[in-house]
Amino acid sequence: MTSHPTKLRTELEEAKRHLREVIETVKAEPTSEGMTEATDDQRPARSKLNTLLGTTTVPQRPLGLVQRVGVPQRPTYDLIADRVLGPNVGQPSSFLDIEHNYASHVAHRLTELRQRLEAKAVAEPVPSENRVRWR
Repeated sequence: MTSHPTKLRTELEEAKRHLREVIETVKAEPTSEGMTEATDDQRPARSKLNTLLGTTTVPQRPLGLVQRVGVPQRPTYDLIADRVLGPNVGQPSSFLDIEHNYASHVAHRLTELRQRLEAKAVAEPVPSENRVRWR
C-alpha cells in the first residue's frame, strides 16, 4: 500500500504526462488559421488549461435565471419590498443638498449630539470623596 504523498506524486506525474501528450497531438495537427473566431455558440477560451490543451473556443455558458429575466418580470422583489417597506415609499433623500456641504452637516449633527448629551446630564453632583456611588 502506498502512502498519500506517493499517490499524489504519481497522479501528478500521470496528469503531466497526459497533458504533454495532448499538447503534442494538438501541435502535430495542422490548423487552418491558428485562432478561429468565436461564433454565437462559442466563446474564446481564456483559461490556462484550455490554452495548454490547445483549445481556442469553448461552448457559451447559458445565462442564469436572474440574468435572463428582466427586472420588471421579477415581481418577487417588489412583493418583498412592499411587505418590508410598505407600498407607499417616497423618493430616496440625501442628507446633503446642493447648497450644503458635508462639513456643515457633520457640524450640525455634532451640535445636536452635544445638546442631547447636555440635556441628559445628571443633575446630581459628584461626591467630594471622588468615589463612584453604586445604587
